[in-house]
Amino acid sequence: MTLLLQYNIVNTTFGGGWMRLSNQKLKLFYLEKILREHTDEHHSLSIAEITEKLAAYGIFVERKTLYSDIECLQLANLDIQVTKGRGNRYALVSREFELPELKLLVDAVQSCKFITEKKSCTLIRKLEKLTSVHEAKRLSKQVFIYRRLKSQNEAVYYTIDTLNAAIADGRKVRFHYFEYMPNKHRRLKNNGEYYVVSPHALCWDDEYYYLIGTYPGREGLTHFRVDKILDIDEMDEYADRPPEDFDPVQYSRQIFHMFGGPECRAALRFDNSLIGVAIDRFGADIPVRPDGDRFITYVNVTKSPTFYGWMFQLGDKAEILGPEDLRKGMQEHVAAVARLYGCR
Repeated sequence: MTLLLQYNIVNTTFGGGWMRLSNQKLKLFYLEKILREHTDEHHSLSIAEITEKLAAYGIFVERKTLYSDIECLQLANLDIQVTKGRGNRYALVSREFELPELKLLVDAVQSCKFITEKKSCTLIRKLEKLTSVHEAKRLSKQVFIYRRLKSQNEAVYYTIDTLNAAIADGRKVRFHYFEYMPNKHRRLKNNGEYYVVSPHALCWDDEYYYLIGTYPGREGLTHFRVDKILDIDEMDEYADRPPEDFDPVQYSRQIFHMFGGPECRAALRFDNSLIGVAIDRFGADIPVRPDGDRFITYVNVTKSPTFYGWMFQLGDKAEILGPEDLRKGMQEHVAAVARLYGCR
């Protein structure tokens, strides 16, 4: 007798009893699912309400059996709170992520520029599933994703995954890298040829992800914005080792907003009111030498327009003392801005 014929006989004789028996094996799974989705610290369910929701999944239980099932879930370390009264009520009151933690994650996804709008919405919907439907509504009210600056590169997830794998495997990667033209069209850099890079680390700076690595023809470390990487592949070739003194944290500190340039040791003088600004930028371990109502510090920086722009925004409360070529670069930067506005 075939299995299909056996099923038809049992199903006909017992009115679908085989299917109900199969569903009973999933009873604890659906019971936990109902408590996760429909209860929290402020919302609970009665035995009658739980029974009704289980019936929607084709699972029919007696009240006494349900008490025992809830005790099983409690023994499995689920934090199910029982509110005693005329009719006991039950709620799953703690989860892996509490609501304030989920709000932080939602805000991070919203603010993250390298994640596209579509991916952001998908991620937030998944985060909402980590709490009850009631608290998910409160999370939804926090979502203001539209009109925010977002990447247009939908492949960014795949790119990050490939880079993480290549770093872990110690392999090189190859990819195309683009820039935007004034007409807003993309143009591949490196004459459209692949960059072949030894990846050393991924770094987050100014709401963007950057790849830090080395590649032939470029001395020292360099970096690429991950959302501008296309057509990436992990190669069979082993990656070159990073410099012995390579420190991703220190590197990201000295490369302002990831705009590169020659590195140098700079002497900078700040007004005492800017000590917090200096620590935020360079770290709490910077040397500080008092100088009247100012202080002097020595840090590694890059000779780049981005560094000069950062100093410029601090006005007369920040000054480059040396080296001389860095100070001269700042003078040229200020002069160029002055000319633009017709100042002499």
